[in-house]
Amino acid sequence: MSRVANVLAVTLLVGGVGACAEESPTSIDPEGVPFEIRTVEIELPWSEFGTGVESFDGFGTPSDIGLVILADGFMGVLDSRALVRFRTFPSLINVRNAEGTLVTDTVITFRAGRIIADAVVSQADSIGTWEFQAGALTQPWDVASATWESAIDSVGVTVPWDTPGADPVRLIGAGALDLADGADSVVIELDAETLAEWQDSAADRSMRFDITTENERVRFSNFRLRLDIGSSIDTDTTVVREVDLLEQTFIYTPSPDDPDGVIRIGGAPAWRTVFGLDVPTVLTGPEALCEVAGCPFRLTPEALNRASLVLRTRESPVAFQPQDSVFLDTRPVLAPDALPKSPLGNSFIGNFTLGPDAFGDAAGEPFEFQITSFVRALVDPEADGSEPSTIALLGTFEPLDIALAEFAGPDEDGAPRLRLLVTVSDQVTYR
Repeated sequence: MSRVANVLAVTLLVGGVGACAEESPTSIDPEGVPFEIRTVEIELPWSEFGTGVESFDGFGTPSDIGLVILADGFMGVLDSRALVRFRTFPSLINVRNAEGTLVTDTVITFRAGRIIADAVVSQADSIGTWEFQAGALTQPWDVASATWESAIDSVGVTVPWDTPGADPVRLIGAGALDLADGADSVVIELDAETLAEWQDSAADRSMRFDITTENERVRFSNFRLRLDIGSSIDTDTTVVREVDLLEQTFIYTPSPDDPDGVIRIGGAPAWRTVFGLDVPTVLTGPEALCEVAGCPFRLTPEALNRASLVLRTRESPVAFQPQDSVFLDTRPVLAPDALPKSPLGNSFIGNFTLGPDAFGDAAGEPFEFQITSFVRALVDPEADGSEPSTIALLGTFEPLDIALAEFAGPDEDGAPRLRLLVTVSDQVTYR
C-alpha cells in the first residue's frame, strides 16, 4: 500500500543539531559530516487517511445498567418507564411462643405491603416534588429484550405489548418524593388485590413504575417490597420482612435517530463507531518538511515518533445529552468482515474521560488519542497486509446510560484529523 499525501499543516517543533567546526560528535556519517535532526508535526485531513465511518448499536440492554430511568416528556421528547419484578413472598417466619421459645410459623398472614423505590437524588435534574405511580403488569415480559414497543424481542420471538409503553396496567397506588425535605425514597402502599395476588408462589410479581410529573427525569437504583406479616402462633405479633428485587429494566421512546455519518458512542443498547485508516506512506509536503528531508518523503516506522487521532465533540441530541462523565475507549477491529460482532484488540488508551458539557454547551472540544504502534504497522514496508487497519470508538462500559456522546463526522466542521510527529534529518555541509 502506498499513498501520496499533500499535508494540511505542519509545525516545526524542534530545531536542528548544528555542525561543529571540524566534526560533530553526534554525527553518524563515517566521514564526519553531521546531520541536522528536526522533529516536525504534520496534520492530515480526513480525506488523506480515512476510509469510512459506520456506527452500530445493539451492545447490551438497559437491564445491564443497574438502575432505571424514568421520564415524562423530558425536554418535550423523552418518555421512560421502569419494569420491575420481585422475588417470591416468604413462606414462614420465626416468632416466640407463649413460653418465649423461638419457633417457626408456617401459617402466616400477609397484612399489608408497600413498595419502596430508592432514587438517585445526586443526579436529579431539578429540586422539587416528583409524583409517581405503580401499576401491576398482566402481560409476560422479558427483562433482557423488552422495549417500548415489545414485551419480548429476542431472537426469533417478538411479542408486542397490547399497547406500546407496557400498557395496560392495573393501578397499584401512587406516591411522591419531595427533595426539599431531604427524602430519597418513594413509598407506595400495595392495594388489597395486588397483595392477595402476589402471595401466590406462581404469580408474576411485576409492575410498571412511572413518574407522572411532566418534563422531569429521575433515576432509581433499587426497589424493595416490605411486608407486614401476621403470625398464627402469636396473633398480636407483626413481623416485617422485605422481598428483594428479582430483576429490573426500563423502556423508553423515542429511540435516537440513526447517526448518519456522525461518530457516536453510548446509549442503551450501546452504540459503537468504526472507521478505517489508509495512512499515506509518501508525503509531498509541506515546504518545511521538504526543505529538511526532501520530497517526496517516505514515511517509515523509524521516523514516526507519535501518531494520534484528533476528534471534536458535537452537541448530542436533545434529551440524550450526558448528565455525567463520559468514559471512552478505542480499540483495533480484528475482523472487520465480522462487524458489528468483530472481536476487538487491546485498548489504545485504557480509559479516557470527558465531561458532560463537551457534548452540550461546550461542544467542539478536541479529543486526541495515541495510535502510534497502530500507524507504525500500517506504514511498515515489510508488513504483510494482515495488520488491523480499522479502529472502534466505544464506551468503556456498555451500556452505562441512555446518553449519547457524539463527535464530528468526516463531512462536518471538526472532521477527524491524523496528527503525526516525525523526526527527519539532512546532512549539512562544513563552512
